[in-house]
Amino acid sequence: MLDGLRSAFKGLVEAVGTKALSEKDVERYMEDFKLQLIANDVAVEVAEEIGKNFSEKLREIRFKRFSDPLPEIRERVSEILDSVLREADLDELLSKIKEKTGKGEPYVILFVGPNGSGKTTTIVKFAHLLKKLGYSSIIAAADTFRAGAIEQLRKLASSDNIRVVSQRYGADPAAVAMDAVMSAK
Repeated sequence: MLDGLRSAFKGLVEAVGTKALSEKDVERYMEDFKLQLIANDVAVEVAEEIGKNFSEKLREIRFKRFSDPLPEIRERVSEILDSVLREADLDELLSKIKEKTGKGEPYVILFVGPNGSGKTTTIVKFAHLLKKLGYSSIIAAADTFRAGAIEQLRKLASSDNIRVVSQRYGADPAAVAMDAVMSAK
């Protein structure tokens, strides 16, 4: 998936950086780009938002004659991605959690990322925050393939008395997640 996203962004930067863009060019590139994002499992709403932001930013760029436009385009791409990734609103998330738990249903949050990116620590910190706000959490130890992952999660969660649902190493991660959701219900 990451290779597909990298390819989509690289393709956009190269296409946009090779010539002056008309309105039609921008729209065509954006439609192709959004389709590539969606094909690489980016949510439609997120792909639409990124496409809209790129369209606006690309229309603002004025290339100087005989200059290399790629650095400026890369900078704009970086700005847009940064704004999309930082757009998460804690109050909105807490409102959704309150709404769902008010109906007696668990609110499920999935953390995904490469090894070593801080998911386990972030999960426990977030569960701690929810606990301070009066919510209870159950954490699914669904990383059943990384050695020590379950023990690491249990140790971090135990310091805050946060329940961890786990199975044996090599178990189906989806089964662990389902067990956690059923336990939360």
